[in-house]
Amino acid sequence: MFIVESTVHLAAPLARVWRLLVDLEHYSDWHPFVSLTGPAAVGTEIGYKYRTRMRAIPEISTTAQLVRLDRHAAINWKLGIRGLLEVEEGFRLVKSDKGTTVTHSIFCNGLLSSLAVKRLKRGLENSVSVTNQSLARFLKRGTTIARYSLQNKRSQ
Repeated sequence: MFIVESTVHLAAPLARVWRLLVDLEHYSDWHPFVSLTGPAAVGTEIGYKYRTRMRAIPEISTTAQLVRLDRHAAINWKLGIRGLLEVEEGFRLVKSDKGTTVTHSIFCNGLLSSLAVKRLKRGLENSVSVTNQSLARFLKRGTTIARYSLQNKRSQ
């Protein structure tokens, strides 16, 4: 059992970051490894797809369960096989003076996480860091786009 975390400070309002994190249908727009589908409600089953940067490894598709959804504070989902390998991934948000602080974490539990802890942990540490960088780039790039798209949706 182990946990990996990476924290990023974003120059974006907490509500905007929260809207992005609970918009499961658009995770693939900014998340480099994960695509999610389904409703953002605790206890619901959501679609989960994981892809690596290595083309030789096929995309992994399964279901996950949304286990935490604290408005403007945290979102977590869990997947795997109990006792063998369970993974809980999520984001915690905290409002800061200059925007929002986001902590991305992955918690692994089970026999396989114990056997491959060094290799798995190193890969996941890189993954959470790359994901946070991707989130920061997406928010920075989309500031103007998001503002206008929100108005367009309201006017329709």
